[in-house]
Formats: sequence, structure tokens, C-alpha cells
Amino acid sequence: MDKPKKLHQKSLNMVSVFIITLICVLTLNPVAFAADTGNEWVYDESNVISKDTEDYIKNLNENIFSVYKNKPQLAIIVIDQLPSETDIDSYKLDMFNKYGVGTADENCGMLFVLAIKDRKYGFEIGDGFERGSILREDLESDFITEEMKDSLRAEDYDSVVLQVTKHLEKIMADEENGVYAQRESDLKADVIVMVVILIGIFVIALIIAIGFIAAFLIRKLYRKKVIHTLIKEYQKQMQTAGLDENEFRKYFEKQYSYSKTDEVKKLFLVRLYNYYIDKETAKLKERNPKRSKFYKSYLEKINNQQSFQIGMIKSLDFICNEVDENIDTNEKAIRKFFRENKDRVQNKEILPDLEQAYLSDCLWYDRKITKEEMEKSFEKNTKRLNFEREVDHFLSKNKDSVKKFNKQYFDKAKFYRELEETDVYKEYEYPDRYNRDWMQAYLIEHISRNKADAEASRMCEKARRARANTARYSHDYDSDSDSSFGSGFDGGFSSGGGFSGGW
Repeated sequence: MDKPKKLHQKSLNMVSVFIITLICVLTLNPVAFAADTGNEWVYDESNVISKDTEDYIKNLNENIFSVYKNKPQLAIIVIDQLPSETDIDSYKLDMFNKYGVGTADENCGMLFVLAIKDRKYGFEIGDGFERGSILREDLESDFITEEMKDSLRAEDYDSVVLQVTKHLEKIMADEENGVYAQRESDLKADVIVMVVILIGIFVIALIIAIGFIAAFLIRKLYRKKVIHTLIKEYQKQMQTAGLDENEFRKYFEKQYSYSKTDEVKKLFLVRLYNYYIDKETAKLKERNPKRSKFYKSYLEKINNQQSFQIGMIKSLDFICNEVDENIDTNEKAIRKFFRENKDRVQNKEILPDLEQAYLSDCLWYDRKITKEEMEKSFEKNTKRLNFEREVDHFLSKNKDSVKKFNKQYFDKAKFYRELEETDVYKEYEYPDRYNRDWMQAYLIEHISRNKADAEASRMCEKARRARANTARYSHDYDSDSDSSFGSGFDGGFSSGGGFSGGW
């Protein structure tokens, strides 16, 4: 690789890092750029709420709700989009508790949320609204009408916020005037309805339980019938597997999960064949542990599931004898070929490694190896080992320049593979003296690429952590932020309530 090409590659690496970094940075949530509405009751990230509506909400909280006995508070949050992997329900609950909407004593806060791009709305209430009361039922019923949803679709968010505000103003006034106090007649009616519901649930549960029991018994009887039929049909295969009827019934019934006969039959044969293979493999390990993997491979090849099903299988003696004969014959042929051809190897350093690599590559167990195959393997391994020596010599010569990158940015095995994919390697033949200088450009490229990838990965990880730590929510300010939103709240809390929906 010439100098201009190296500079070009370096430039490309720098550009790649810049682009990846830019993408990571741009994906950060714009926490620091969210606008302050100047209203402690309203957060309007999307700038869609009018000043008149904001003033109406402010006056409602400070001059009307503040004199009510339950001290209700209303907060409005409008955001462009929900944070990733966050739904509207978890968001509204988190925001309610983060800012403490409502007062600590009465805990009657209310929070209405709009997520514009997600087309979602949510309403959260504090735990001070008594559970089971008519008021809480009204607050937990989705009061967003179809007319309001039409306004949301028309992007008239301001009018919807105002309508929600006036609706809540009305029912809070009703609560203050005692309109929502639950009447005795309502309580009696509720008790009667609850008793009827409980009786109905009990009857339905009883019917379902009886149905399940009946289905279980019918399925069990059918299962036993199917299994009995299959055991009778495949008696020969069971004998081959060395499994008696009772033993296999216990083994198979634990695995049973199908009702269709064809599916059961298929499963039956698979389980039976697997049992046979496992049992025979255990026997093969006892014969010759060093060759057990060859025995098993040949067993599965010769005595496959189809052969097992039709009863055409070879004995273990036949399989072991075949494998032993093939391996012994091939090993003799390989060693003979190596002795006759090792003088062809100019680089005597590689001879010990070459013999081992050659044996591993050609020591086949399932058939006799041909002379052509031995020749091909001999040339392939000779070339590979010679080239690895060239690379090792090159790295040894340049160990000082590689040393500082060795742990972080240099991967020896990967570097080997990269060089073996070059046209230079394809044309390589061992000479007594070889010019390895061409590897220098590939070494620089290898280190530069790995360094660029590592730096890009670190930057993306840094950006990801920044998003997690500082931007869980797109409008989430630090305590010392200029935002005034939430300054009027006084420690309210919600364990979950309200409703949510979309338009």
C-alpha cells in the first residue's frame, strides 16, 4: 500500500469516527434546551398552551382551589414525545411523584399529560382522593370526550387543556359543596350488586373447574390409548434401543404434549431414537475414549433415524471396526506421504507443526483418503504455516511499534486472517529470503481500524450513559434549573390512579 493510499485510509477512519460520534451526540435528548413557561402549574415543552389558559390554571390553583378543604392542585404537562421504552401510564405516575403534585397533608393533586407525537394523554391523581368514593370514580373515568379527541386531532391542544381544567374545576366545586357524598341507598345497592357478582363468579369458576377436570381425564385416557398403540407398532425398535415397555412408557409420558396421533407418532420416534443414540454412545466411550467422538459421528451417519425406523441398522462392532480401519489406514497413508514429501518443504522450521496439522486435516474416519486429497492438504498446510512464520518474523521485527497497541487495538489472530484474504497471500510461495515490508501498511490499517471502532464504541456508550443519567425524560430539569414548574407543589404522592388513552 503506497503512502497516498495510507493517508486516504487514515482520513476515512477519522471521518467514520466523526460521523458515528455525531450520530451518538444527536440522539441525546434535548434536556438542556427545553423552554421555561414561567408558570409553576404548567410545563409546555411544545409551546401549544395560550397565556390565557395558563393564567386560568394559575388563578384556579392559587385563588380557588387553595381555599377548599381538600386543597386540590392541578398541574399540566405537554411534551413532544414520550421517552423511549416508556409508556404514558408510567410517565404520568413518575412525573406526579417526582414533582409532588398536591399538598403533603391532603394529597389531592391532579396531573394531566399530553404527549403530542405519541398521540397519548394521561391523568393521574393523588392518594388523598378516597378510594371507593364517587369523586374518585369520576376522576378515574376517562372524561376525554370524542369532541375533545376531535380537537386533539385538529391540533387544538389549548382548547382541550382548558376544557379539562374547567371540568375539574366543576367537580372539585361539587366535592366542596357535598354533592359527592355517597348516599345510604347507593351503599345498599352496591352491596346487593357485589353479592350477585360474587355468586356469579363462584358458579362460573365451578363450571370451569369441572370442565378442566373432565378434559384432563379424557386427555389422559386418549394419551394412554395412543401410546399403547405406538408401543405395539414399534416393538422391534424398542428392542433395538434396549428399552422395555414400562420403562419407555414412563420416559415418554413425561414428554407427552400433543393430542394428534401423527404428531405423537413423530415425537415417539424422535424420543425413541434419541434414547437409542444416548445408550449406544455410552457403550462406545467404554471401547476407546480417544476415538469415541468418531464412533458416535459414524453411528449417527450409518444408523440414522430412517434406518432405525425401518430396522436396518449396523452393529456397534461393525461401526467401530469400520472407523478403526479407516483411521488406521489413513494414518499410515498420511505418514507415508509425509515421509516421502517432507523434503519438498524448504523451511525446516515448520516440519513438526506441519505433520500435526496434516494429520488433523486428513485423518478421516468414514472413508479412505485419496492421494489427490493428501496432496492438496499438504500444500495448503505448508503454505499456511510458512506464511504464519513470515508474519511472526515481521511482528517480532516491529514489536516496539506493536507493543503499545497489543492489548487494546492489536489482535494477532484477526491480523492473520486479514492478511490471508489479500491477493499477496494468494500468490505467496516460500522463498529463502522474503520481503515482508508490504505487511507494514496492513498493520497500520489494522490498528487504525480497531482503534477507530473502539473509540466509536466508547463514544456511543458515553452518549448512552448520558441519556440514561441526565435525560430520562425530555423535560427533566435539575433542581437548580431556571424552570419554575413545580414550585407551587407541596409533596403530594400517588400509588397509581386516573386513566390514559389516545386520539
